[in-house]
Amino acid sequence: METVLLTNCGTSFEADVIKSVLDGAGIPCMIVDHKHVAMWSFQGPDTIGGVRIYVFESMLEEARKALETSHDAASEAAFEKAAEEAPPLEHMEEDEE
Repeated sequence: METVLLTNCGTSFEADVIKSVLDGAGIPCMIVDHKHVAMWSFQGPDTIGGVRIYVFESMLEEARKALETSHDAASEAAFEKAAEEAPPLEHMEEDEE
């Protein structure tokens, strides 16, 4: 099977998060240059081209959808948490006066 580039990450952490999402969706992937970026990250993420994540060509669209769905869910969860933690509107108006 042929592999294709799914994405290029600036940090090892970002690559680990994406791999976790793909693993959860049952999509195998291969991370390239993971250790090089960790070793040289003090010089900036673009120093050696970042961390590349490859998937099987036949699973490329499925992988993209998994990442998109994960991003949407994370954004929604963050929005809900912020809304829960926000002070009541009346309280904010009193502070502004």
